[in-house]
Amino acid sequence: MNEDIIIDKPAGNLKEANALKKNIAGIIDAAIIIAFFIGVTSFLPQNILDKLQHPIRIEFYILILLALYRLVLIIFFNETVGMRICRIKFLNGGLQPLSLKEKILAVFFILINGTGYYNGKH
Repeated sequence: MNEDIIIDKPAGNLKEANALKKNIAGIIDAAIIIAFFIGVTSFLPQNILDKLQHPIRIEFYILILLALYRLVLIIFFNETVGMRICRIKFLNGGLQPLSLKEKILAVFFILINGTGYYNGKH
């Protein structure tokens, strides 16, 4: 594992978030999506559920929902609910907020060059 990286900037000390915080944020976000999926599918009629499950597995729908959830929240709010609870945020290599392009890439490719999770105050 990588050691924590501490970076001094005029705005204060920023410390790269550890793996535990990143994983907890991801678990919170996944739990929200799974709860949403279960809630929505519990109200759908059985014939619609049968049509949805036939060609595609349920896990695929959950992955699509997770990607859309991350995309919308990161683009519009710069963080997900899990990131907010864990007090972490995305910053680029220059420790600046992500551009739109970097946000879109960060949603789908967690390890893009120079983008990372940092402890931050909200």
